[in-house]
Amino acid sequence: MRIFTIGLIFALFAFSTGIYAASEIGAVGSAYKHTRYVIRTTLGLEKSWVDISTRVSRPLDQPVNCPSPAESLVVVTGGQSNAANAISSYFASDPADRVYAWYDGACHVARDPLPGATGADGSLWTNLGVELGRAVDRPVVLINGAISATQYADWLDSRSLYLQTLLDNVAQAQAYGFEPRLVLWHQGETDAGTKFDTNVLQQQITELTSNLLLAMPESELYLFRTSKCTGDGRENGVPEVREVQTRVAEGNDRMIVGMNTDELGNDYRWDKCHFNSLGRAAIIETIVPELAAYLSPDTAPTAEN
Repeated sequence: MRIFTIGLIFALFAFSTGIYAASEIGAVGSAYKHTRYVIRTTLGLEKSWVDISTRVSRPLDQPVNCPSPAESLVVVTGGQSNAANAISSYFASDPADRVYAWYDGACHVARDPLPGATGADGSLWTNLGVELGRAVDRPVVLINGAISATQYADWLDSRSLYLQTLLDNVAQAQAYGFEPRLVLWHQGETDAGTKFDTNVLQQQITELTSNLLLAMPESELYLFRTSKCTGDGRENGVPEVREVQTRVAEGNDRMIVGMNTDELGNDYRWDKCHFNSLGRAAIIETIVPELAAYLSPDTAPTAEN
């Protein structure tokens, strides 16, 4: 019996780490990934976390003088690959644009790939920072921390270090007077490819966003509604994921129900999942006026469906 038990545990462990081959296509792939997740969770095993010390982008240029904290609009960005450096084209701001990336205690002129997030391609946020800065006539400081392919639960597991690393970077900026005013969070595609429980997913999003807002008491969080990617029934997005995201944002007066980026079809994505330059432009065109209105002293934040 003991030998059988040990053998069973070893088999489950092997399966959970992907030693056993399985199809990654359609329902079979989804069931496989969900089963592997359940086994790893049951056995208390760590996932294959991204090593932040080696996988996030670093600044490409030397530090520059930071703008005045009192004048700056500080924006924190996070989520998974579409919030990281996975856009098909690069964007570099001009120093005259007054858009900066905060990293390791210093400001850098913002340019893709943005430091602090995974990936080596383009980003949504440099271009968005330029347009938002122009709209509100303020310098913009970006603090970035998105990690590709993550689920909401990954950010809640302290072993991943994802949330702690981002919050440490935020705290460092706060110590210099750079208090975040906006958090832009784009995540949901990986969760949409699993056999998720909507109640559990809602609890996870609620806990994560609450932790973020607790650490940034002067900020509002703009929660994008997103689930579209390739395979696993995600090609046209997953309405149940967007509904959960909407409920969470509507339930917190410091959150904004964000743009439904699932409405951006494949013409706006270079691989049917990650945005191209058209997708980036469409997002900026949609949300910059909205964010500028929220930042107006005469406009109180109210959720939009």
